[in-house]
Amino acid sequence: MPHYSMAGCTVSVRDATAGSVVEVCVSGDLDGDAVPMLTEITNHLAGLSARRVVLELRQLDFAGSALANWIMRLQGRLGSGTPVVVCHPRPTVRWVLRTTGMAELIDDGRSERATADSASTRPRLRLV
Repeated sequence: MPHYSMAGCTVSVRDATAGSVVEVCVSGDLDGDAVPMLTEITNHLAGLSARRVVLELRQLDFAGSALANWIMRLQGRLGSGTPVVVCHPRPTVRWVLRTTGMAELIDDGRSERATADSASTRPRLRLV
């Protein structure tokens, strides 16, 4: 399991078998100082051939606009066949995502099966 740490932010990537779900756990404070680390993580994730990437943000205390920028770059790099799902953002992190124009992507009530079944008709990026 790759582990990254920089500027008060820690990220763990739980690689699954090819074609499966990859969980990315982010904790601490994520701001512009973490951009080089986020670029490295994006490169790593792009090589995994994941079916879906889940960003677990339960332990993320602070996120500046670097979070929204990273999510958009990550989705662009992964392509349309690999949706990114954001789970359990704290209220301040939700606020950042709403402020950066991602409020319409928040989807709190969907099960994994429903999300997988509707991946082709729903936005590629959902916040849960």
